[in-house]
Order: sequence, then C-alpha cells, then structure tokens
Amino acid sequence: MFSSTRMITAVFAALALASTGFAAPAPADGDVSSISARAVAPTSRFVIYSDNWVTGALPAASALKGYNVVALSFLTLNGAVDQAGNWATLSAADKTAKKTEYHNAGIKIIASAFGATDTPTTSGANAVNAANTMAQWVKTNGLDGIDVDYEDLGAMNRGDGAAEKWVSDFTTTLRKTLPQGQYILSHAPLAPWLAPNHQFAAGAYVKINQNVGSLIDWVRDD
Repeated sequence: MFSSTRMITAVFAALALASTGFAAPAPADGDVSSISARAVAPTSRFVIYSDNWVTGALPAASALKGYNVVALSFLTLNGAVDQAGNWATLSAADKTAKKTEYHNAGIKIIASAFGATDTPTTSGANAVNAANTMAQWVKTNGLDGIDVDYEDLGAMNRGDGAAEKWVSDFTTTLRKTLPQGQYILSHAPLAPWLAPNHQFAAGAYVKINQNVGSLIDWVRDD
C-alpha cells in the first residue's frame, strides 16, 4: 500500500536542523547552534508518503492512525504520476469526500514534488513556470499543499549556486499561489545539504534557508 513509509516525527526541538521549519535566516559563519535553539514548532508532523497505487487513491483514514500528513508521490515536471496521478483521476465529489474524511481524522493531504527521477535544474526547467504549474495543480485538485522533494544531486554538487537559486525561486513562486497559513509548503532535502559542508560550495540548504526559509512550514531530511 505505502511502499515508502518515510515516517517522520518532526519533533522540532529534538531534530535541530532537520526539523527547524527554517523560520529565519541561518546565522553567519556556518554556526548552526542558534538554529537548533530556535527549533520550536506548534505541533509535531507525522508524515507518510504514498507512491504505490491504491484504489481510490487513499485507504480509509482509520488505516493511517497516528499520522497527520500524507504525501502523494509524485508531482513531476511531466505531470502527476503514481499516487498523485491516481488522485487526479478521482471525481470532484470523490476528492471532496476523501478530503473530508481525512480532515475529520486530523490528516492533511499534500502532493510530493519531483523525487529522485526529476532533475529540474540540470534539465533546464524554468523554476517560476514549474512552480506556477504545480501550485495550480494543487489548488485544482483540492489538496492541502505541497512537499518539495528536490533531489537534483548533479546541480547541487556543482556548487555554482544554480541549484540554490532554482529552489529559492521555485519556493517563492509557490508561496504566491499557495499562501502561508492556508496551504502547507514543506521541503524534504537530503540530510547532508542541511548543514555547512565544504562539498556544497554554494551553501545547499543553508543558503536556501537564508533565501526563503521563512516561507517554508517545515523541513525533514530525506
């Protein structure tokens, strides 16, 4: 049913960088201690990712007891596939009924964007256009938000700043259509990108945090 039950207990104070929500810019000189000190959130997020086909897109909400967010994988540059694509095929009435069922159980439904097979920066995708398309898809399909699972390793490893700019522009544009407080916008970067690391000369997610951290609801390491 759920082939990738990447459950997170985003207890922000305990998980430091991986779960800060990036509420403010990172401190200078690579000092992450104050980020850890700020790691406070109003609630914990227990997230499960669904990418194997399920009839009706999602099981009964009672089957996901203990979770409060489910992410449908994946929304890609080429459109919705797997469970995101499954959700898109449902009638408007079925989407509304499933969303109501899940909300009554305290569970939000979001789409997971990109994944390991999408390389947005390397492939030359326009960040603003991609964000506008995906944000509109989220709204059209009645979801509660989007999780950015950017895994363009080649772009980030090059260290020329292109990946950081792409993710920042993408995030900024998403927020214009998916306002904070009304829609979830989370990120799921690779763990090594979350702290200062000489391997990533342009800063990776430390730089992205400086650019757009205040727009992101929470971050969990992949």
